[in-house]
Amino acid sequence: MLFLFMNMIDEPEDREKFRILYERYHRLLWQVANQILQDEYLAEDAVQNAYMTALSCLNRFRAPESTASRNFLVTIVRSRSVDLLRKGYHRHEAQPEELPELLAGDTPQDLYFRRYDTERLAGAIRQLEPDYRAVIEYFYLHDCSIKEIAALTHTTAKNITVRLTRARKKLKLLLEQQEGGDSHH
Repeated sequence: MLFLFMNMIDEPEDREKFRILYERYHRLLWQVANQILQDEYLAEDAVQNAYMTALSCLNRFRAPESTASRNFLVTIVRSRSVDLLRKGYHRHEAQPEELPELLAGDTPQDLYFRRYDTERLAGAIRQLEPDYRAVIEYFYLHDCSIKEIAALTHTTAKNITVRLTRARKKLKLLLEQQEGGDSHH
């Protein structure tokens, strides 16, 4: 399958970048898709659809070996898997992906509070519905524009703007509820 994708790419640098992405993350992407879809053939379809999407935005993968590239691909394959579920396949809960690692060089206190805040935020994001979670991940973790998210999710920019607004409100409510719960302990 890699051969087919490689023939769709003109620039040698882009071919190498895509080859690295494919070889490094293919198994992970299939596992994520299969976990969501619970069907190995549908999982392969979702992964192939994700690669097609990745080809259309290959310039966003500056460092193919990076955690950001891996997370971006996982977000795309999740989105493609959810698309297949929407088309009538059995629904299975997806496991949320980790947030990018913390930055080094801070004081231990900074790291503790950043980790605590990141864990709270990650927990709240995991509680969002898949559509809202995907929009938040694309926008904030992968720095995609509204138009790019619309293209990745096969919907309109207006719909993405609405989803993003709703996702932010739900996320804020979830964080406030967590904060309220934490203050009682």
